[in-house]
Amino acid sequence: MKFPDRFPVALADWFTSRYNVLQTIQPLKGLSDNQVWLVGFTAEAVVVKSSQQAAEAVFYEQIAPQLHRQGVQIPALLWSQKIDATWWQVIEYMPHALPQQENGVGLDVVRNLFNLHRARLRVPLTVSLFRPQWTAAMTTAALSFYPAAVQTRLRPLLEPLAAQFQPLTADFCYISGDPNPRNWGMRANGEVVLYDWERFGRGTPAIDLAIAVAGLGSPETFTQLAEDYGQTAVAQRRPELAPTAQQIGVAKVWNVVEFLSMAHSGQVADTTFLPRLTTLFEQWLRQTGAWLLHTL
Repeated sequence: MKFPDRFPVALADWFTSRYNVLQTIQPLKGLSDNQVWLVGFTAEAVVVKSSQQAAEAVFYEQIAPQLHRQGVQIPALLWSQKIDATWWQVIEYMPHALPQQENGVGLDVVRNLFNLHRARLRVPLTVSLFRPQWTAAMTTAALSFYPAAVQTRLRPLLEPLAAQFQPLTADFCYISGDPNPRNWGMRANGEVVLYDWERFGRGTPAIDLAIAVAGLGSPETFTQLAEDYGQTAVAQRRPELAPTAQQIGVAKVWNVVEFLSMAHSGQVADTTFLPRLTTLFEQWLRQTGAWLLHTL
């Protein structure tokens, strides 16, 4: 078996000098436009990523080592090079998926995110940091997936929640920006690792915690997550980092609105599940939205 023609010669030569027999090359499908492959050799496997943007390459080279020293589990960067305006990376492969949680977010995930949120970093000025936002245009774009009658029912829920979301965009701490359950894996020794850092940026802990919740979540899920994170924050003498359950819930609404607005503008590669998402979101928002507005 040989490497794909699109793999640069420098990458193929590095593989040949370091690993044994090439066994498999499997494209990994994601929601972004980046190209990702799982490359398997006789004894081990690695992940190859290529991107037209420098953000994640710079993150792994300059920021990840700082985070690792502060207790954030991140895949090891094995090789990186810019070739013909494309950034290529080889990173450590996680052999196991994150164990499914019946309800909520696992404590290992909570601890990793807390360590990220309290981290003190030296970030190069050239790094473009993700900044969450919820604009009126995003609300309109998300509602465009619904019939006019449904838009009329949902807009009065979304607009006050958008207003409540604005403080959560504060330049408060570093955030992952996309710690959804599919972006976590486990090493063979059981360590839980976050391996997608394209949206590393600044915001508040509620942003990451909401995204880490599988599906849409519930008031009970948000309450338990706020308690778990709060206990960690208090134990580490950083109680000011802990969000409320309602803040996590509001951030989850934003999470869906942002995704739908991105889909509306063609930024989501796989849209096959949009009909199901929009149906579930309408039902969920009419229930959970009332809880959020009542308690805020």
